[in-house]
Amino acid sequence: MELNLFRTKFDGGTYIKLYNYDLRNPSDITLDLWRELNRYLYRPALPILLYETRYRSSHFEKGRTPSKIMHGNRMRSFLDSRDSVENIFSIKIKSDNVEYPGEVFVYKKDVDPKEFIKDMSLVFSVNGQVQHSLDNRYVSLELKKSYLKGHLLVNIDCSRMSRYLYEEIFISNRTQMRDIAEYRNLLEKITKELKDNDYLTRLDEEWRKEEIFKNPKDEKFLKNIVGKLLRDDKEIEKLLGFNGGVISPEIKKIKKQIDSEKEKFKGKRYPSYFRFKRLKPGNIKMLPQNGECKIDIETDVENEYLIRPHDKGELKIKVKQPFIRTGEKPVGPCPGDEEILDVSVVGPNEGEIRLRVKPNKELQVGTRVPIDVEMSSPEGPFSLSAEIIIDNPHDKSKEKEVDRKKEYSLPVLMEVYKEKRDEGKEEGYKYWEEYGWNELDICYLHESSQEGCLIDAIAINMDSRELDNFIRTRKATGKKIEMIQRTYKTSVYLISLVLYYELYQRLQKEREDNKHRDEQINYEPAEMVSFAMKGLAKILLHIMTNENILKEIEDIEVD
Repeated sequence: MELNLFRTKFDGGTYIKLYNYDLRNPSDITLDLWRELNRYLYRPALPILLYETRYRSSHFEKGRTPSKIMHGNRMRSFLDSRDSVENIFSIKIKSDNVEYPGEVFVYKKDVDPKEFIKDMSLVFSVNGQVQHSLDNRYVSLELKKSYLKGHLLVNIDCSRMSRYLYEEIFISNRTQMRDIAEYRNLLEKITKELKDNDYLTRLDEEWRKEEIFKNPKDEKFLKNIVGKLLRDDKEIEKLLGFNGGVISPEIKKIKKQIDSEKEKFKGKRYPSYFRFKRLKPGNIKMLPQNGECKIDIETDVENEYLIRPHDKGELKIKVKQPFIRTGEKPVGPCPGDEEILDVSVVGPNEGEIRLRVKPNKELQVGTRVPIDVEMSSPEGPFSLSAEIIIDNPHDKSKEKEVDRKKEYSLPVLMEVYKEKRDEGKEEGYKYWEEYGWNELDICYLHESSQEGCLIDAIAINMDSRELDNFIRTRKATGKKIEMIQRTYKTSVYLISLVLYYELYQRLQKEREDNKHRDEQINYEPAEMVSFAMKGLAKILLHIMTNENILKEIEDIEVD
């Protein structure tokens, strides 16, 4: 067959001629379409060669060719792991008697989100093809890992589900899952494993510390301004989402330096040990009748051992038939072959494998369930055995309602400039290139990963066109310029907080209202605030003239 490719004839293979496609950002086939195909064909059965025939060779930049191989995001991430991937580890979820294997990819901070993830952070695939996905808001809102947003890709393989469940859970166009009990159960278990994952929590905190730092110059200034506002008007306290006193960001002890005492884990190609961690003598683990338990295993094998493309290992978990006491009879085997425990697995990851064990149904206290765990190795498998004993249910602690004030740590105010001006301003400031900003941008809100906190910091453009024009038209000089700058950044700071809090409350309500519907809420409060402030900034300084806040600014000594 003559395909006009590579000056050769083909006698086998599959040839697809693509006549037309529609992308939001039209480009040749080796760019945006190639990225989209990698996302949706997460793990294709075979690699696919894409060939662009619409342009001459002069169209392509130096080093680029009209053809490109599409491996799918999974293989692409493994091939590019040295440059792009921070970490890879496996995950296995057991839900409604179906086992869902998967993998977690964490991409490095400097990797553009659109390169691998774009708006598909959690994907559900069947035979390598993505048939449902959740966007990056899942990472920030559900997992509370705001600083990993755009850098976390989780694939859950649904290929093992029964035909009946497949037809029930996936809609006919194979692009979305129905909001039925099985889907909710699965999503809840995935979320629990990822939200509680020690590695992801630690990495999110490290990236948070790298991103957020104190601006000592205005800590006292902000505390005084916001404190005065709250004293004068309690309604503002509600608008800002505060509850009680206001303290400075210094209380948070935000450090720029990352704790480097812990050495980075370096796993071996194959495991040399595999053992339980923190189990009672006799390898016994107590499982509350109404809850769950965790079993930790330590090993020295590399993170991707169970999912790497070549020479991968295998982890087997076998839940045996329970021994149960019935009436006056001694403990004996329970009849039937139903697996009564769900065991989900995360890892190996930095030398640890975590099993989360939960009963499928209510079991009598004292029931003993043996469980075997086996990890493959070229020199023979490692085997472990433990016994799960059903314990008394945990009492739900009755929390006493204490009417006490909760102190709120103010979000850090970060000044962002067009470029570095002098050595004195180099420390403690950020610049346009870090945010991809220009003169039209006003602010960016760093959403928090911390429980009970919404915003860690607000970055404000101190070289915005609106601020520059206002200073020029007023022909301000000296301390007058500094007063205008403080008025500007204080106004942007407070209004951004108010807008975000209102949008966040609205989002939570809409998510609750749509909990059992297929409708998706398609906005992010932080992005909407950044957009809205571009318009508000046009009139902000013009209306902030002779009010109490200006007097407070004038009374504070300018350093």
